[in-house]
Amino acid sequence: MFKKSLLSSVAIAALIAGAPGAFAQSPISQTPTNSGVKNNNGTINVTVPGTLGLGTSLAVSATGAVASTSVTGFNNPFMDALDGYSTIYQNATNNGGAFTNNTGVINMTGGAYATNAGSSVSISSTGALSAVSTTGIGAGNDDDFAAPTTTGATTQYATNAEDVNNTGSANLFGQLTLKGNGSSVSITAGGAFTSVSETGINALSFGMGNHGTIYQSSVNTGGAPVTNSVAALIYTGDLDGQGSSVSTGASGATAAVGATFIDVGSVAGSQFGAITQSSSNTSDVTNRYINSDRRIWTGELDAHGTSVSSSASGAVSSVGFTNISIDENTARIRLNDVSQTAVNGNGGTANVRNGDGLTQLHTGNLDGIGASVSSTASGAVAAVGFTNINSTYRGVNSTNAGGDFSQNARNENNSSVTNSTQFIDTGALTKEGTSVGASASGATASLSSVSLVSTDVVGLSLGSVGQTAVNNGNISNATPTITTGNLSGLGSSVSANATGAVTSVSLASINSENDVGVTVGAISQNSNSTGSVGNSTTTIQTGALSGDGAAVSSSATAALSSVSSGSVDGNNVSGLHLGTVSQTATNNSGNVTNTATSVSTGVLSGDGSSVSTGASGAVASTAISNIESESGASSVGRVSQSATNNSTGNVTNAASTVTIGGLQGAGSSASISANGALAALSLSSIKSDPGLTTINSSAGNSITQTAINYSTVTNSNGTINAGSLTGIGTSAVISSTGAAASLSVASIADTTLGSVDINGGITQSASNYASVNNTGTITAGALSGTGPSLSISAVGAGAFASFNSVK
Repeated sequence: MFKKSLLSSVAIAALIAGAPGAFAQSPISQTPTNSGVKNNNGTINVTVPGTLGLGTSLAVSATGAVASTSVTGFNNPFMDALDGYSTIYQNATNNGGAFTNNTGVINMTGGAYATNAGSSVSISSTGALSAVSTTGIGAGNDDDFAAPTTTGATTQYATNAEDVNNTGSANLFGQLTLKGNGSSVSITAGGAFTSVSETGINALSFGMGNHGTIYQSSVNTGGAPVTNSVAALIYTGDLDGQGSSVSTGASGATAAVGATFIDVGSVAGSQFGAITQSSSNTSDVTNRYINSDRRIWTGELDAHGTSVSSSASGAVSSVGFTNISIDENTARIRLNDVSQTAVNGNGGTANVRNGDGLTQLHTGNLDGIGASVSSTASGAVAAVGFTNINSTYRGVNSTNAGGDFSQNARNENNSSVTNSTQFIDTGALTKEGTSVGASASGATASLSSVSLVSTDVVGLSLGSVGQTAVNNGNISNATPTITTGNLSGLGSSVSANATGAVTSVSLASINSENDVGVTVGAISQNSNSTGSVGNSTTTIQTGALSGDGAAVSSSATAALSSVSSGSVDGNNVSGLHLGTVSQTATNNSGNVTNTATSVSTGVLSGDGSSVSTGASGAVASTAISNIESESGASSVGRVSQSATNNSTGNVTNAASTVTIGGLQGAGSSASISANGALAALSLSSIKSDPGLTTINSSAGNSITQTAINYSTVTNSNGTINAGSLTGIGTSAVISSTGAAASLSVASIADTTLGSVDINGGITQSASNYASVNNTGTITAGALSGTGPSLSISAVGAGAFASFNSVK
């Protein structure tokens, strides 16, 4: 059974050859308004086993108000719909008193089933939705698709003012295998959505989509709680289709622009005018599990980009582009400026909660590149992201002749955010970039680019980046148990963390070849947190970390401003080029507590592999790293960092025992730490061929760092059982620091010795006004590697400039 209330829609489905456009450059205006209650109670029974048809949709849903413009082609190319659009205006409103309730059941019985490309099983409830979409799905990589052109503006509003409830049961009995690329199983609830999307799956080619300016406003108002209740075990077979997913989630307000292409021969990058996004949520958002068997259970994640997730979010503004197994990317994605705002809890209660403390995620091995398993809760998020997996990639540049694409992101969280998961249990993480994680975050502004096993990569060409994140809520992540097999994939990771306010620019390349490097203009970051931040994990247990750059971590951080660039087993011919970097991180009040009672792994044989637990008040960090990589000359503009921990609460890393099988990989490490305020710039290379890195200044200092701490910092009863340190430059460290300003340059077992040219002066200031406590024990076996280090330390205020080379 399928039901949507007050659907205002233009849908063009080119399912037969030669379907012509009906109009020329047509304007579209859609304004659905709903004031009535929606109750949907439906059951879908599927009883004949086999492979589902291309693009099969099994859906039980209730929606308040919908404005939808869509172009869809299944196994047949579509023409430029309506010869394109001159403008699109959408305004979907679900008024107060217009409750949206959905109770859905989907039963698939009688034997084994398999999805086809683009197949979906979904149970959902939505308050208000405005969407523009283009979707092309081919049967055998022999279809050509071309996205329509919008010459004028796309303007979208979605406003929800009443309760949204979804209770869903997908009874799959482990008999459904997700074999089709892009197939999915989902149970979700959402308040307000605005969306512009392009999707291409199993196609010979997908032509460029040309968009004018895009404006999006998504509002989920006070008194409109969103609740997603998963009423039965979700149990599937393997995820064999690239980009396939199993998910549950609840969201308050979401504004999204993006494109996803999977197994397409040739993609011509999309073009966008200026994008402006605003998302605001002032109601509670809850994703919960109400059955006695509170689990998502799947088989292996065998294909690239597969995922299993449980999530809850308050306000999200996002721009994202994903390529999976693209043979040729013939044109760069062209973006104008992106302006993003996300606010959770402005003038109303908007507590965000994922899980109920009994939720369980269980999967087999993560055997696909970039496969992931995650449990997350987030207050406010403003994000721009680019992901490239097993593909060629032409990167991003501007639609402006006058300059590069820029991001201006501001977000604010004013309510509590809680992620509560009983355990996550997976098999081994065998491929590049695979990850298992549990997290809770208050406010996050981010820009990210990830390339996994990709060739002929043309890096990003970006203008200025301005990011502000403000957290005024209490943040809690509680995941008692995380267990996995070995981490043999390059850059694979297992993590549990809680953060208050985060601004982040992250550039990662794993087993990829970059023909043209990454260029980013001036970066300005301001992270400010008020409220407690807590991360609690009783047990993290994994196998050996044999993948280069593999990491296991548990952490709590109140305020973090971060710029990072990392290459693992890569080739970055043209290097990295950053403009001026200005970072401010401030923690105002509230305790910061990390508890990781037991962390145990096998041997760390991967170069640069690490195990860490830590708690920090305020951190401003810029880091550039290379592991078994070749890099051309890189440059960074003037770096200015300020970290202040004003907290009236304490920073505590509670008793942790870290047990590992030994440190064999070059640069591998184990650490337990607590930090009040930290300003850090680090350049590191391990078994690499790094080029010259230049830190420039037009006048005065090249590097200015300030760290101030006013809070008690305690690292309590840490224990590291390290085994033997046989690798080059290995370390085991237990430390507690009040305030530190740090410049670190390290070369470990490099093929050629990298060099750093600092053209201006270095000024470091660190001040501590509170007690710093550290208690720890390190037990190690043989220390036979070159330059091994064992250290237990407490530092009040420190200014450090270190240049180290070990081979």
